[in-house]
Amino acid sequence: MKKSLLCITTCKRLPVLKSILPDYIAFCNDNPAYDFLVSLDGEEKTYLDFFNKFDIPAIYSENQEGVGLSKNRVLKTFPDYDYYFFIDDDVELVDHSIFDIHINLSAKTGIHHFSSGETHQFFGNNKETQVENFTIIHSDFGSGAFNFFTAEGLKKVGGWHTEFAKYKRFGHTEHSYRFLTNGLAPSPFNFIINTGNHITVNHPDHVVDPDGYRTGDGGIAQVENEIIKKRLSYCPFNTLCRYHYNGKPLSLKIKNFHYIQTRGSQNILVKMQHNPFLSINEKYLLLEKEHSRLQSKNETLENQMEQIHQSISFKMIRRIVESVSHVNNWFSKKL
Repeated sequence: MKKSLLCITTCKRLPVLKSILPDYIAFCNDNPAYDFLVSLDGEEKTYLDFFNKFDIPAIYSENQEGVGLSKNRVLKTFPDYDYYFFIDDDVELVDHSIFDIHINLSAKTGIHHFSSGETHQFFGNNKETQVENFTIIHSDFGSGAFNFFTAEGLKKVGGWHTEFAKYKRFGHTEHSYRFLTNGLAPSPFNFIINTGNHITVNHPDHVVDPDGYRTGDGGIAQVENEIIKKRLSYCPFNTLCRYHYNGKPLSLKIKNFHYIQTRGSQNILVKMQHNPFLSINEKYLLLEKEHSRLQSKNETLENQMEQIHQSISFKMIRRIVESVSHVNNWFSKKL
């Protein structure tokens, strides 16, 4: 049986990580072909306590050096998988079939690196390929939020460039260009458009603000564009600071893990109610942020709650929104 490693990369956003973890863990618990890992960039006690409490396998570094080196640590420590999925901590899993789709289409097309995300994020010399019932967009630029790699491809292109450690961000575009340089993909970014609705990218605040860096082609930071122009074919899987693996099994068979899968951001209250990792205070904060997000899109939390209030526990809703002043009036009418 071929094995895949599903890795969530995270830094300084523990409540965000907790909010998306249950669906991934439920999937890996039920599918022995998939192992699970969290890669934490930096050493934060709240994260480490959380990993220990729930027996979540994790790698963590002693310094923050950016998501690229966070991935290098994983590949140096666990080099023997057939496939790798690297996923940002704000990417909500909606449809579990996304993983098998990438593996199967990679085998059929010979493409060793796919990305997924929001369609508008993939641009520049766009071309399309139809494979069975799937449409693949090939573009010069795209999202790094959800990435698939074959082990064969990674052995040829190597890891993420250590130059970006000083910025604690950047590097995913340059790494993707190496798949094009090596003839392992027709474009740096290859997006199976059918999978766009299999995940939801939630866009919390940046851990490291990208503003202030001069940009070039594709809106990419100029420091990254300069390395892209070198057309590198390989970079070793280098790491800089010391890092550690907490020793929890990657097979991730968490005992007594019960979680009701819910789909889509419109069910945020249902998801919070059944999330075993979030504290009540964390649920309060996430609900307030969701309310702000909806307001910015000219929507209202009242409309969202109206759609789902029949299907969730009023007792839990009352606890979650107790401190959210924006919706107290709505609940006084409903409860």
